Amino acid sequence: MLFSTTLFLFSFLPRALAASWLTSFGPYWLFLLTLTGASAYFYAAHIPAYLWLLGLSAAANYVIATLIGKGHRRWLYLAGIAFNLAPLGYFKYWDFVARNIDRALGLPFTPSNIILPLAISFITFEQIAFLSDVHAGRVERGSALRYAAFISLFPKLIAGPIIRYTEMLPQFRAEKRPSLDLIVTGLCIFSIGLFKKVAFADQLAPSADRIFGLASGQLVSGTDAALAIAAYAAQIYFDFSGYSDMAIGLACMLGLTLPINFFSPYKATSIIEFWRCWHITLSRFLRDYLYIPLGGSRGRISRTYVNLFLVMTLGGIWHGAGFAFAIWGALHGAALIINHAWNSIRPATLAGSRLVSFVGWTATMATVLFGWIFFRAVDLATSRNMISSLFTPWATSTLEPRAIHLLGFCWLLILVCPNTAQLFGFSFLLKGSESDYLRQIPAAKLGLVALGGTLLFFSVVIMVSGTPNAFIYFQF
Repeated sequence: MLFSTTLFLFSFLPRALAASWLTSFGPYWLFLLTLTGASAYFYAAHIPAYLWLLGLSAAANYVIATLIGKGHRRWLYLAGIAFNLAPLGYFKYWDFVARNIDRALGLPFTPSNIILPLAISFITFEQIAFLSDVHAGRVERGSALRYAAFISLFPKLIAGPIIRYTEMLPQFRAEKRPSLDLIVTGLCIFSIGLFKKVAFADQLAPSADRIFGLASGQLVSGTDAALAIAAYAAQIYFDFSGYSDMAIGLACMLGLTLPINFFSPYKATSIIEFWRCWHITLSRFLRDYLYIPLGGSRGRISRTYVNLFLVMTLGGIWHGAGFAFAIWGALHGAALIINHAWNSIRPATLAGSRLVSFVGWTATMATVLFGWIFFRAVDLATSRNMISSLFTPWATSTLEPRAIHLLGFCWLLILVCPNTAQLFGFSFLLKGSESDYLRQIPAAKLGLVALGGTLLFFSVVIMVSGTPNAFIYFQF
């Protein structure tokens, strides 16, 4: 059940909000139970048979956390991590590994056509972080109901953010509940994200899909290759930005606060800054639960660079089972190494130079756009054809003028307009806590409501006139 469908917007969401609102007046456990039930229904709408997997995984992790909390047993903690990685390895990587083993041995490969459970990658990381924080004494396991509400929370199931139990448990203990003000505010934020998805991301998708599809079997013109890369870069930007807004808006309607996961990454002047703004919670997870345990930057500089490269390559593989994803991650790992090396030798006088910032932004965007070729292509052959096509004659594009005009307008929005949180002053989103900002400035609140209502109306018009596209990060 996608957020950008009428089924979600006019069936599931009103019922979930109504049930949450009504139960919020009673004991808090009843509200949490309702929230968990609504999330379970949302999860089962994807593939009902996989609901048992979510329940079993959550129950097992809670039991393991209980045992870890009593004895701080390292072997049990490591066994818990292995327990979480096993389903991810099977569902996400089994076909890829079996295909390549059969190819190496010259055996026929029969795909098992495994359907990926909803949010398995995000849930796996959240549960690993949960066990790690319990093992390190950073958080208590809390009640079983609180943990169930945390791990199944439907606003973050499709594509994150990867939230930590340390962020949600205090909100549950404070008995955060929905209110009319939060519902209105959250609906407006959700509407902004929905409009980004259906009006921009979904409209850019056909251009990128057509050219990348052609490149799977042949070269295309240099013009089409460049436009397709730009179209996909803008598509994934609005797709992920839109989803991040929608997730935050939905949580706000429920009285909860999710962390910022996206913050104008295409304005970054370095690849380091890019990863501080793109999929922020994934970057944070990789840093805290992989990079630092590997040694981080505590050892020799060569070891630091090896850790960076390894973490980013593994981050690429996390996105998908394929060599193209590994190359994409390795590319970003190499870029981070170069960025850190430059920072270590850069003269202090150049720190605030506008020229250096512009050169840094240009190099960052070139790296990001080049990397999207591997991220979007279905295989290495398509990636190779797209790269080769950039060096072919730049003839007139085969894309329709309307598609090119839309692409230009979208890039203008990306580079000129501020991030949603900046645009509307949602300082509470950045601080991770509620604020009375909108209550203090009624005009801003009324303007936000008017904008949200307008965007929601046009989004619905677009939704009912076309077929919704799945979120790009839905497949991860």
